Amino acid sequence: MNSTGFQPLRGELCCDGIALADVARAEGTSLYVYSGATIRERFRAIHEPFGQYPHALHYALKANSTFSLLTLLRSLGAAADANSIWEIDVARRAGFTPRDIVFTGVGKSGDELSRAVPLGLKAINVESAGELARIEAIAAAFGTPARVAIRINRPRDENESGFGKPRPSYGALHDYDAPFNQRKLDVVDELVKLSEEAGISMVDIAVAFTLAHPAVTSSIIGPRTMGQLESQLSSLAWNDLDRRHPLRARVLRDLTRFGIESDVADAIVADLPANLSSEQSRYLPLGLISRSLKVDAAAADLTGVIALVGSTGAGKTTTLAKLAARHVAQHGRQSVALIGTDDFRVGAHDQLLHYGRALGVQTFAAADAAELASLLQHVSDRDLVLIDTPGMTVRDARLPSVIDTLKANAPKVRTTLVLPANLLPGSLEHSVQTYAPLAPKGCILTKLDETPSPGGALSIVLRHGLSVEFVTDGQRVPEDIHLADARRLACRLADGAKHAAVDERVMAERFGRALLAP
Repeated sequence: MNSTGFQPLRGELCCDGIALADVARAEGTSLYVYSGATIRERFRAIHEPFGQYPHALHYALKANSTFSLLTLLRSLGAAADANSIWEIDVARRAGFTPRDIVFTGVGKSGDELSRAVPLGLKAINVESAGELARIEAIAAAFGTPARVAIRINRPRDENESGFGKPRPSYGALHDYDAPFNQRKLDVVDELVKLSEEAGISMVDIAVAFTLAHPAVTSSIIGPRTMGQLESQLSSLAWNDLDRRHPLRARVLRDLTRFGIESDVADAIVADLPANLSSEQSRYLPLGLISRSLKVDAAAADLTGVIALVGSTGAGKTTTLAKLAARHVAQHGRQSVALIGTDDFRVGAHDQLLHYGRALGVQTFAAADAAELASLLQHVSDRDLVLIDTPGMTVRDARLPSVIDTLKANAPKVRTTLVLPANLLPGSLEHSVQTYAPLAPKGCILTKLDETPSPGGALSIVLRHGLSVEFVTDGQRVPEDIHLADARRLACRLADGAKHAAVDERVMAERFGRALLAP
């Protein structure tokens, strides 16, 4: 049994295996007792994820300046974060050298700076250009170099204090709320320029951030651009996840090889059991994807009025012909009608007419909402009416008229989104947003034969909860259209990932950055 920390042992409350009653009898009361084993464990939990990255962990004396606690932390390799000249004195008495101490006090007095500058501290955190000027004057008077660091606070949520009011935020950049943006970099550049003009050593940029616990408020990292800092911290967070939860990290790597977007991968991992085994980590991700994918069983006997919408080149017209041919083979040519609304693209209706003639079904053209309503009335005796639409983007000036035409004929018309699996996820997301006003519930995945993995397309489907009705994997009509099968789609992911490699930098960017988010 682990006897570290505070816990009952042999009927008595103990600390690190020692009965507190014995401690009280030996030392008297009142007294404070701290678990050295717990402190060592917590320090390693913060220190070890940094691995070989140059770093220093500075303990804030304002949290607890008990002498025995400070000496223990110093023996573990900690440095000190002092908020006042008094705390600097305490840290030095506990064995910290001046080069182990950063002076982070807010609103430092002239007397404190006069005493701190000659000590040769590791750094004095600069809160403003005015404070930098005061440090310059004191350093010049003593004829000694001063080492300073710029403190940059991350933005705080207005409710972060827990009292419904924003906590005061200090630091050179506290008046800007966008993390690591260009305006902040401009302020950093200005302070660096001032320090160089004053002959002061700008040794570090101190970045205030939160990792595992709000009490872990800061660390000193050498001069880097903000982008490099974010990348380093992302790598540290990802490495820590990989160390603490290797099987979950393995699943995230597999999902990345499958081409699954990071937010969808996070949601899948969240559904994994807490006691995940090595065997489960191999097969559960595909099983969860298969279970999460919605497929429309009713599509096997497609009926009603269906409008296919999607981006230019998505394969709408060819897919429409495949659906029509499939229905003709099952129910005869008199049960189907085709309607084209694409009068923007040259030759668009001719292509639809060609398919209509080949299948022996009637084909019509509608220029506006009124014509479409009239045609729908005319073909109301058909089991299946398929409407072809022009490809659009959200910035296309003609988009509102297309959407208005279809919405004017709702609820007769059911909208189905055509998503080409060979497009990047960002483009597919753009297509979903473009046609969001029509509220499509189902989709058809096309061009599966033109992509090594449908991971991006399936990510969009899962993200928006779309039901997959059909998939296409070639140009042949109607051979290359199939009812959607969740298991087969999941297997395509595995097949496409057989030779895919994962870059750990990509993993840090995808998942480490999210772990750092406050």
